Amino acid sequence: MNLENFYRNIKTSSNFSQNSFIEKFIFNEIWDDKEYWKPEKDLLMIHNKYLNKDIPKDIFADTLFISESFLIGNISEILLKK
Repeated sequence: MNLENFYRNIKTSSNFSQNSFIEKFIFNEIWDDKEYWKPEKDLLMIHNKYLNKDIPKDIFADTLFISESFLIGNISEILLKK
């Protein structure tokens, strides 16, 4: 299972990218539709693979990091980029 785009969005990963959705969203307050769907696709692969199974702790923790990224204080500060 290739999770390249998943790990591009995990700040502690050696594969983290300054151009990832999470980087743009959290640190630059920009919503990028094109980048959003990349980790979303990988999250769906994780869901399908581990449905009704124990998920590895590292993947679970990284999934929580991505989920928590959406708990922002003021949504009006987000710039939308299509």
